[in-house]
Amino acid sequence: MNTDEKITLYSTGCPNCKTLAGILDKKNISYEIIESEQAIIDLGYSSAPLLQVGEEVLTFYQAIKWLNTHQ
Repeated sequence: MNTDEKITLYSTGCPNCKTLAGILDKKNISYEIIESEQAIIDLGYSSAPLLQVGEEVLTFYQAIKWLNTHQ
């Protein structure tokens, strides 16, 4: 799947972070990974993973929903 929007995965290496990375890989979605707790805090969040799609930041469950609608 191709998307014109930049995709960034903010990860701490937790199981949910690995799940999102695995789904992104399986769907051949190009993404950048940032493994920084400070970057997550700077976005105004206190937990990971976060998936940024363009300007929109998605929590884990929002990201799963987004990924399920993008084949």
